[in-house]
Amino acid sequence: MATDMYIIGFDAGFVNVGYMVAKLPDDPADKPIPMILGVSSAPLPSAKERKRKGLPVALQNVLRVRKQAQFIAQLCQQFNPVATFAEYPHGGAKSAIAARSMGAALGLLSATLEVLLPTVPSVVFTPSDIKEAVAGAFKASKEQIAQKVIDYWPEIASWPGFKLDGLGQKTKSDATDAGAVIIAATMHDVYKSLFAGRR
Repeated sequence: MATDMYIIGFDAGFVNVGYMVAKLPDDPADKPIPMILGVSSAPLPSAKERKRKGLPVALQNVLRVRKQAQFIAQLCQQFNPVATFAEYPHGGAKSAIAARSMGAALGLLSATLEVLLPTVPSVVFTPSDIKEAVAGAFKASKEQIAQKVIDYWPEIASWPGFKLDGLGQKTKSDATDAGAVIIAATMHDVYKSLFAGRR
Protein backbone atom coordinates (compact mmCIF):
# COMPACT_ATOMS: atom_id res chain seq x y z
CA MET A 1 0.00 0.00 0.00
CA ALA A 2 1.44 3.37 -1.04
CA THR A 3 2.23 5.93 1.65
CA ASP A 4 0.14 9.09 1.43
CA MET A 5 2.04 11.86 -0.33
CA TYR A 6 1.06 15.51 -0.26
CA ILE A 7 1.77 18.58 -2.33
CA ILE A 8 1.07 22.19 -1.41
CA GLY A 9 0.05 24.98 -3.74
CA PHE A 10 0.66 28.56 -2.63
CA ASP A 11 -0.58 31.91 -3.90
CA ALA A 12 2.31 34.03 -2.65
CA GLY A 13 1.35 37.20 -0.83
CA PHE A 14 2.36 39.47 1.99
CA VAL A 15 -0.98 40.32 3.59
CA ASN A 16 -2.67 37.12 2.38
CA VAL A 17 -1.04 33.79 1.52
CA GLY A 18 -3.40 31.40 -0.22
CA TYR A 19 -2.75 27.69 0.21
CA MET A 20 -4.10 24.33 -0.84
CA VAL A 21 -2.89 20.95 0.34
CA ALA A 22 -3.70 18.01 -1.91
CA LYS A 23 -2.97 14.30 -1.62
CA LEU A 24 -1.48 12.58 -4.63
CA PRO A 25 -3.87 10.03 -6.17
CA ASP A 26 -2.72 6.45 -6.71
CA ASP A 27 -3.10 6.86 -10.46
CA PRO A 28 -1.47 9.93 -12.05
CA ALA A 29 -4.40 10.12 -14.45
CA ASP A 30 -6.69 10.93 -11.50
CA LYS A 31 -7.06 14.35 -9.88
CA PRO A 32 -5.13 15.31 -6.76
CA ILE A 33 -7.37 14.96 -3.71
CA PRO A 34 -8.01 18.30 -1.96
CA MET A 35 -7.39 18.23 1.78
CA ILE A 36 -7.49 21.84 2.92
CA LEU A 37 -7.90 25.18 1.20
CA GLY A 38 -7.57 28.56 2.83
CA VAL A 39 -5.86 31.88 3.40
CA SER A 40 -3.35 32.91 6.04
CA SER A 41 -3.82 36.63 6.73
CA ALA A 42 -1.49 39.10 8.39
CA PRO A 43 -3.16 42.51 8.01
CA LEU A 44 -1.55 45.68 9.32
CA PRO A 45 -3.04 46.49 12.73
CA SER A 46 -5.25 49.53 12.95
CA ALA A 47 -3.68 52.92 13.65
CA LYS A 48 -5.20 52.77 17.13
CA GLU A 49 -3.62 49.38 17.81
CA ARG A 50 -0.25 50.50 16.45
CA LYS A 51 -0.36 53.59 18.66
CA ARG A 52 -1.25 51.48 21.69
CA LYS A 53 1.72 49.17 21.11
CA GLY A 54 4.02 52.01 20.11
CA LEU A 55 5.47 50.08 17.17
CA PRO A 56 6.33 51.76 13.85
CA VAL A 57 4.86 50.33 10.66
CA ALA A 58 8.26 48.96 9.56
CA LEU A 59 8.50 46.83 12.69
CA GLN A 60 4.88 45.75 12.38
CA ASN A 61 5.71 44.56 8.86
CA VAL A 62 8.54 42.41 10.24
CA LEU A 63 6.10 40.84 12.68
CA ARG A 64 3.63 40.21 9.86
CA VAL A 65 6.28 38.46 7.76
CA ARG A 66 7.23 36.33 10.76
CA LYS A 67 3.58 35.40 11.30
CA GLN A 68 3.25 34.21 7.70
CA ALA A 69 6.54 32.31 7.86
CA GLN A 70 5.39 30.56 11.03
CA PHE A 71 2.14 29.54 9.37
CA ILE A 72 3.94 28.16 6.31
CA ALA A 73 6.29 26.25 8.61
CA GLN A 74 3.38 24.70 10.53
CA LEU A 75 1.67 23.69 7.29
CA CYS A 76 4.82 22.07 5.91
CA GLN A 77 5.54 20.29 9.18
CA GLN A 78 1.98 18.94 9.31
CA PHE A 79 1.91 17.55 5.77
CA ASN A 80 5.60 17.03 4.91
CA PRO A 81 5.04 17.77 1.20
CA VAL A 82 6.95 15.94 -1.52
CA ALA A 83 6.77 19.06 -3.70
CA THR A 84 5.52 22.63 -3.52
CA PHE A 85 4.13 24.79 -6.29
CA ALA A 86 3.58 28.53 -6.09
CA GLU A 87 2.23 31.46 -8.03
CA TYR A 88 4.49 34.45 -7.51
CA PRO A 89 3.52 38.04 -8.34
CA HIS A 90 5.56 39.77 -11.02
CA GLY A 91 5.63 43.31 -12.33
CA GLY A 92 2.73 45.70 -12.47
CA ALA A 93 3.12 47.28 -9.02
CA LYS A 94 1.80 50.81 -9.33
CA SER A 95 2.98 52.21 -6.01
CA ALA A 96 5.91 52.00 -3.63
CA ILE A 97 3.74 50.18 -1.08
CA ALA A 98 2.63 47.63 -3.66
CA ALA A 99 6.22 47.12 -4.80
CA ARG A 100 7.39 46.56 -1.21
CA SER A 101 4.56 44.12 -0.61
CA MET A 102 5.45 42.22 -3.79
CA GLY A 103 9.07 42.01 -2.72
CA ALA A 104 8.07 40.84 0.74
CA ALA A 105 5.83 38.15 -0.77
CA LEU A 106 8.61 36.85 -3.00
CA GLY A 107 11.19 36.79 -0.25
CA LEU A 108 8.84 35.42 2.40
CA LEU A 109 7.69 32.31 0.58
CA SER A 110 10.86 31.49 -1.36
CA ALA A 111 13.16 31.85 1.66
CA THR A 112 10.82 30.02 4.03
CA LEU A 113 10.46 27.04 1.68
CA GLU A 114 14.19 26.94 1.00
CA VAL A 115 14.98 26.78 4.71
CA LEU A 116 12.20 24.32 5.57
CA LEU A 117 12.40 22.03 2.54
CA PRO A 118 15.83 22.42 0.92
CA THR A 119 15.68 19.06 -0.88
CA VAL A 120 12.00 19.20 -1.89
CA PRO A 121 11.20 20.33 -5.46
CA SER A 122 9.65 23.80 -5.56
CA VAL A 123 8.10 24.98 -8.81
CA VAL A 124 7.31 28.63 -9.52
CA PHE A 125 4.53 29.86 -11.82
CA THR A 126 3.66 33.35 -13.00
CA PRO A 127 0.02 34.50 -12.89
CA SER A 128 -0.07 34.20 -16.69
CA ASP A 129 1.13 30.57 -16.47
CA ILE A 130 -1.73 29.76 -14.10
CA LYS A 131 -4.40 31.52 -16.13
CA GLU A 132 -3.30 29.82 -19.34
CA ALA A 133 -3.16 26.37 -17.71
CA VAL A 134 -6.48 26.63 -15.88
CA ALA A 135 -8.63 28.83 -18.08
CA GLY A 136 -6.80 28.80 -21.41
CA ALA A 137 -6.66 32.59 -21.40
CA PHE A 138 -3.99 34.98 -20.12
CA LYS A 139 -6.61 37.56 -19.14
CA ALA A 140 -8.97 35.33 -17.17
CA SER A 141 -10.48 37.10 -14.15
CA LYS A 142 -10.11 35.94 -10.56
CA GLU A 143 -13.80 34.99 -10.61
CA GLN A 144 -13.30 32.85 -13.70
CA ILE A 145 -10.29 31.14 -12.15
CA ALA A 146 -12.23 30.52 -8.93
CA GLN A 147 -15.06 28.94 -10.91
CA LYS A 148 -12.64 26.72 -12.82
CA VAL A 149 -11.21 25.50 -9.52
CA ILE A 150 -14.67 24.66 -8.22
CA ASP A 151 -15.59 22.99 -11.52
CA TYR A 152 -12.44 20.86 -11.19
CA TRP A 153 -13.23 19.87 -7.59
CA PRO A 154 -17.02 20.14 -7.19
CA GLU A 155 -16.75 18.84 -3.62
CA ILE A 156 -15.15 22.07 -2.42
CA ALA A 157 -18.28 24.01 -3.37
CA SER A 158 -19.75 22.92 -0.05
CA TRP A 159 -16.68 23.97 1.94
CA PRO A 160 -17.37 27.15 3.98
CA GLY A 161 -16.68 30.38 2.14
CA PHE A 162 -15.94 29.02 -1.31
CA LYS A 163 -19.25 28.50 -3.10
CA LEU A 164 -19.84 30.79 -6.09
CA ASP A 165 -23.40 31.96 -6.58
CA GLY A 166 -22.79 33.61 -9.92
CA LEU A 167 -20.35 35.58 -12.03
CA GLY A 168 -18.80 38.37 -10.02
CA GLN A 169 -19.52 36.75 -6.65
CA LYS A 170 -16.79 37.73 -4.23
CA THR A 171 -14.62 34.76 -3.35
CA LYS A 172 -11.61 34.05 -1.22
CA SER A 173 -9.59 34.41 -4.38
CA ASP A 174 -6.22 33.88 -2.72
CA ALA A 175 -7.40 30.40 -1.72
CA THR A 176 -8.90 29.52 -5.08
CA ASP A 177 -5.76 30.87 -6.76
CA ALA A 178 -3.82 28.32 -4.71
CA GLY A 179 -6.21 25.65 -5.98
CA ALA A 180 -5.48 26.83 -9.51
CA VAL A 181 -1.77 26.37 -8.78
CA ILE A 182 -2.42 22.71 -7.97
CA ILE A 183 -4.33 22.27 -11.24
CA ALA A 184 -1.46 23.83 -13.18
CA ALA A 185 0.99 21.65 -11.26
CA THR A 186 -0.61 18.47 -12.62
CA MET A 187 0.68 19.45 -16.08
CA HIS A 188 4.27 19.95 -14.90
CA ASP A 189 7.04 17.40 -15.23
CA VAL A 190 7.91 17.67 -11.53
CA TYR A 191 4.39 16.59 -10.59
CA LYS A 192 4.51 13.67 -13.01
CA SER A 193 7.86 12.57 -11.63
CA LEU A 194 6.36 12.17 -8.16
CA PHE A 195 4.62 8.99 -9.28
CA ALA A 196 7.80 7.23 -10.36
CA GLY A 197 8.38 4.09 -8.34
CA ARG A 198 5.12 4.31 -6.37
CA ARG A 199 3.68 0.96 -5.33
